[in-house]
Amino acid sequence: VAVELGFIYVDTGALYRTIGLYIYENNIATEHTENVIAALKNINIEINKGQIVVDEKENSVTTVAREGVVSVVAEFATPQSLDVLSALPNVCSVKEIGVNTYLFDCEEDIRQAIFEYAINSHSILLTLKLNERSMEEVFREMTK
Repeated sequence: VAVELGFIYVDTGALYRTIGLYIYENNIATEHTENVIAALKNINIEINKGQIVVDEKENSVTTVAREGVVSVVAEFATPQSLDVLSALPNVCSVKEIGVNTYLFDCEEDIRQAIFEYAINSHSILLTLKLNERSMEEVFREMTK
């Protein structure tokens, strides 16, 4: 309906999640409301080609709200370096979620990159699976 009437459709849920992600990525303490209010004065929110873009005025950092994040779970036989794993192409974040098991949040499917990393580093890859998670699910997990 919005398109037919020439209006821009704004997904308020995506807007809320974008601000929450911005607060999280910038390590702003949410226990104190004044910290969040002060941070909001430093961001500019725009809608660009259907995506919500947040630009931090001082540092020109851009965060794009995505409807979904590609998540990949990889289980190795031995521990891996989080620094090395996070340097793989197209990795937004990686964390250890179990014994030698890592959750990658990415902009695209990176199973091939993880598989090549395992071969090149002589690491034994036990499982490698892909699943699509909503941005809301990612945000809820980050704010636990």
